[in-house]
Formats: sequence, C-alpha cells, structure tokens
Amino acid sequence: IKFRRKPLGRRDHFMYESIIDKINNQNWAEATRELSVSISENKLDEQLSILAATVLIATDHIEEARKVIAEGLKLNYRNYELWLILGQTYETFNINQAYLCYENALFYCNNNADVEVINSFLNHIKDCDGF
Repeated sequence: IKFRRKPLGRRDHFMYESIIDKINNQNWAEATRELSVSISENKLDEQLSILAATVLIATDHIEEARKVIAEGLKLNYRNYELWLILGQTYETFNINQAYLCYENALFYCNNNADVEVINSFLNHIKDCDGF
C-alpha cells in the first residue's frame, strides 16, 4: 500500500513528507532515522504511529510494531489504518486475530477507496488455510 498524503498542518506536513517518501521508496534505514528524530522531538501521534509501525513491520520488528500501534490506538481507537496495520502483524501468527483487526478497520473506515483495500485483505484471509 502506498501512502497517500493527507491534508496536514504546516508543521506536520514538513515533518511527515520526507518520511512518507522514504517509505514509498522502501528506504527503510533513512525512514527509521527520520522517525527516530521526529518521535524524539515530538509527541507520538496517530500519523507517526502509522508510519513507525509500517517501517517496523517492513524491517521485521513485529512486536515493536504492535506496541507502536497500541499507542496509536490509545490516541484514537477508531483509526482504521492502525487496525489494518495491526491485522498485518497477525497474518502469519494468528489468522483469526488478523481477520478481527480487518473487520475493525472496515467498521471504522470512512474512505471508499480504502474500503476496497480492506475488503481485499478480508478476502485474502477467507482464502487462507486454517480460517
């Protein structure tokens, strides 16, 4: 999934823009470095949680990703992107838990294009052995 740029405040826009570009280009080392700086200089927010979890998953730090996602969900339990990413962390570990996370993502999603993406994740799970 490519990150779309969302309307952000001026400060947030500049803080996230470079990180999003690094993620979209799969430059994980640079994305990690910039995230570390951003998180140390700013309070962890929903967007930083999403970006950090994405990088942690891509670099195979699943447990750390779950912790960051949990922090993001404490800020806003209705953030469907966090539920979607959490589901991804469970796909190889607990397929039923992944499905429940995707259902939450679908429930809270208010973007038609993202509803299609979430449905594709749900359909993928339904096709898996053990579900």
